[in-house]
Amino acid sequence: MDEKVQAADKSIEIGNLSPLKGLVTDEEIHELEKRFKKAMSLKNFDVNDVAAGREYIEAYVSFFKFAEGEDHDHGHHDERVHHNH
Repeated sequence: MDEKVQAADKSIEIGNLSPLKGLVTDEEIHELEKRFKKAMSLKNFDVNDVAAGREYIEAYVSFFKFAEGEDHDHGHHDERVHHNH
């Protein structure tokens, strides 16, 4: 498993971004902080609320994708892929 993925997972577990420090740039850490805060604010959703669960999963996936380096262009990647076909 990628070191950044493990660090992101640990960050969610312990509630802070310290495991990611030194693995990402200062610029990346600022975006990760925003995504992390959103995911953490939604983490304790009511398990009977499907919409809340989906909102948490979306925030969680966004955080992990950015930590892995897959979403550093803030969502514009898919558009470029489609334009190249």
